[in-house]
Amino acid sequence: PVELLRDFARSAALDGRLAAAEGFFRRAHGLDPRHFGVLFDWAVVAHRQERLAEASELYAKCLTLKSEDVDTRFNLALAQLGLGRREEAERQLRWLERHAPEVARTLAQALADAAGGK
Repeated sequence: PVELLRDFARSAALDGRLAAAEGFFRRAHGLDPRHFGVLFDWAVVAHRQERLAEASELYAKCLTLKSEDVDTRFNLALAQLGLGRREEAERQLRWLERHAPEVARTLAQALADAAGGK
């Protein structure tokens, strides 16, 4: 049932029905609160809705399950940057520099762009 709900949620998100997607993610999460894919996809939906605090929380939960996930760390940094938490974003950048240098370069550019826009 969790994977089916996740599939429904992803389909709804792709169709732009983000509120419906969130509902499916919430139901799936209720069945398996430690399902990494559900948490990550739900975080992405919250991020797309610019609910950055919620997205950050969900990404952080993802990292408790898979601390080495590059995509989660990158997205968390972007959400933190959007919240004005530059130090938190830079912490993720330092991790990415050690573990995923190409991704780190992209994040470094985002941080530089954000600093230039002040």
